[in-house]
Amino acid sequence: MRTLPAIPGRRTGVSPRLGLPAIERAHLPRALALGYLGFLAVYLGCGYFHLRTPQRLAPGPLDLWFAYLPWTVWVYLSQVPLLVLALALAPDAVGRSRAFYAMLLATLLAGAVFLIWPTELPRPAPPQDGITGAAWRALFLADVPRNCFPSLHVALALIAAATLRQRAGWRIVAPLWALVIVLSTLTTRQHIALDVAGGVLLAPPAWLIAGKLFVHERAHPTAHPAGR
Repeated sequence: MRTLPAIPGRRTGVSPRLGLPAIERAHLPRALALGYLGFLAVYLGCGYFHLRTPQRLAPGPLDLWFAYLPWTVWVYLSQVPLLVLALALAPDAVGRSRAFYAMLLATLLAGAVFLIWPTELPRPAPPQDGITGAAWRALFLADVPRNCFPSLHVALALIAAATLRQRAGWRIVAPLWALVIVLSTLTTRQHIALDVAGGVLLAPPAWLIAGKLFVHERAHPTAHPAGR
């Protein structure tokens, strides 16, 4: 990752306001690794070290309207390829940088809420047998029963969809994919409707603020002295 240099006589395509490095395609694997480590540090750190006793949330009538479907853990986990595809298929360094930093910003904002107002949700016992049971065990390795509100899972899925839908062929698929992931947070009992609403409200400010960090400007030809 590096900040794109200015080209003499032209305006650069990526102008970072805070000196953040642009996420170029060649350096995407490193950015993904660092971003995931940052996510784990914030998410798990807030899950185990909080400022007050977590408040237990209770499912409401809308939550109980959704049946508990353990197999939808696969839909829930499909957020991982959605995030990777969003960054890999972003149209340019501007879109990729905006998506990457919007995801990090959403994580930090959610982490602040997790610390100030920690919440937890009782979880039903998932299946232990078969490949679906293995998927649940893998999920619980990097998840905690706290950090429920706002749903960071929902916020990141929406940011990824906003990025991916800019590519032809993904304008319908990306939002639908994000939608089923959002619904899976309820059918897996990982979140309740209140958490989902919090995630929906978290995504737009993170997306908009990240858009201010990188300004896309059209390149202009080098100006020549008069008479040449």
